[in-house]
Amino acid sequence: MNSLVFIKGILGTDKQPAIDDNGQLIPNGVVFLNPVDKRAIEAALQLAGDSGTVTVASYGEEDVTASALRAGLSMGAQQAITIKSDIQDAKVVPGIILAEAAHQLANYDVIFTGEEAVDDAQGTTGSLIADALKLPYYDNVDELTPVQSDQFAYKMKWSQGTVSGQLKLPAVISVDSTINKPRLPSFKTKIAAKRAQIDTIEISKLSLLTNDEWRQLTSSVGNQRIVRLPEQQPAKTIDYESDKTESIQTLVSAIKQQGVL
Repeated sequence: MNSLVFIKGILGTDKQPAIDDNGQLIPNGVVFLNPVDKRAIEAALQLAGDSGTVTVASYGEEDVTASALRAGLSMGAQQAITIKSDIQDAKVVPGIILAEAAHQLANYDVIFTGEEAVDDAQGTTGSLIADALKLPYYDNVDELTPVQSDQFAYKMKWSQGTVSGQLKLPAVISVDSTINKPRLPSFKTKIAAKRAQIDTIEISKLSLLTNDEWRQLTSSVGNQRIVRLPEQQPAKTIDYESDKTESIQTLVSAIKQQGVL
């Protein structure tokens, strides 16, 4: 079985985050693989067995994606792909760009993603990929058991209970953080991953959406911006016992300045 796993590199917080003019993080610290994406890779590796393949792919800044992809290779993935695109507003809905990459690759039986990334916690990537590719989508998958070569029993874990059933491939599956325990890379696989070649796919035009559909989608999604918290002002002390009327007026005025009233 051939699996395609979309993963994401997360910027660590070992340094003060740097933000560019567009409100986006500038890579300046340690990059690590999104934790739940490790579970997605592990699920793919378990399904692949000895005869299948696992391909990891990531979209974003090259130095960020490279770290994530090499982490995926060190776990046992056979191929790593960086996805690039100069399409306007591509970063607004990256799930569509990932779907275009999957459409180009074509050689897969199942697509895996993690349920969400820890840096934005939106959890929309899997559904966007599935919708663009017209594939069935299964979210928060906590168990996945083979029934036949292209059929699996699944359990989806939700806050109020679980949903169980059977799915048939091809499909897009977003795994939950409790689906498995990812294997630890060995020193040997880490060295091999460091030396491994990372391929590149360029998405220069859309084939799954029309230009009008793309504009409608990107215009409906606000571009995320990261802003620094305003500097905290020193606390003000009001002596209520000295003059109660004046103290109350001062307090009300201060609350109004903060926009509470």
